[in-house]
Amino acid sequence: MNNKLSPIKSADKLILLAVLLLGSISVLMLESTVYDGGLVISRLVIVQAAAYIIGFLILFGIQYLDYRFFLGLEKFLYISAIFFLLSVYIPGL
Repeated sequence: MNNKLSPIKSADKLILLAVLLLGSISVLMLESTVYDGGLVISRLVIVQAAAYIIGFLILFGIQYLDYRFFLGLEKFLYISAIFFLLSVYIPGL
């Protein structure tokens, strides 16, 4: 019987906890930069928190894929990684 939660159960809990903790700390640090005597949640904090949530959902989704799924996609993944690394130089993106 194939257990649907087995990738999550076999994941390294310490690494997942460290990523979650560092993400939470970074969102709190962003929130502290816009502190104005009360709780003010800026757009930057919302976007950063949403990016962490989407990243975690993608992380859990990829855990369900077998590593052999990526065997034919090396060139595509390499080119797309280079594109995303270079996209930080595009103004206004």
